[in-house]
Amino acid sequence: MPDRPLRALALATGPAVILCSSPRATSAPDRYLRIQAISDRFWSPTYRVDYDASHRIITVNLIGHQQMISRESPAPAYALPHLLNRDAGRPPFAQVLIIGAGSGNDVSRALEWGATRVDAVEIDPVIQRLGRRHHPDRPYSDPRVIVHLDDGRNVLHSTNKQYDLIIYALVDSLVLHSSHSNIRLESYLFTTEAFARRPEAPAARRPVRHA
Repeated sequence: MPDRPLRALALATGPAVILCSSPRATSAPDRYLRIQAISDRFWSPTYRVDYDASHRIITVNLIGHQQMISRESPAPAYALPHLLNRDAGRPPFAQVLIIGAGSGNDVSRALEWGATRVDAVEIDPVIQRLGRRHHPDRPYSDPRVIVHLDDGRNVLHSTNKQYDLIIYALVDSLVLHSSHSNIRLESYLFTTEAFARRPEAPAARRPVRHA
């Protein structure tokens, strides 16, 4: 068969409809979404991602990973850095960097507590896109948020910007480099060399929370 552009093909059999289409030129991370008609299952560069819309729960490789929680719900872990800062009599954190921003819980809380800019770093484009679409607070739609689909350590080493608060949030890849290693994708974020890189401003905070 000669090469030629393929058009979307719809085949209908009774009530069932099957859609087949060729890949189209799309911008990242759109090209990583593989949406199936029956279940909310997606494939990212590193994961099989399942999304339970009724509970806003994200599962990766069949392991529970994270849940989108509104700022209206009690979730003190996400507000803790901001509460401690408030009780210390300090002004709100204006410039915030979140590594492992995931579906947006930490981003939402930073915005709630007065951040003027949030750099949200997330390595998985599908998880970030799910948060953008489904998080009840819509944190990724806020113009104060800049999304970086990148490795956290690479962002730390490539920026000259200084931050008032740096949060290591849901930095838990659940993925090993190989079956012959116990080094995970995020392991290099917690080395002495990584922490030696200090883009925070004087008197800033860098809390590490493993959710």
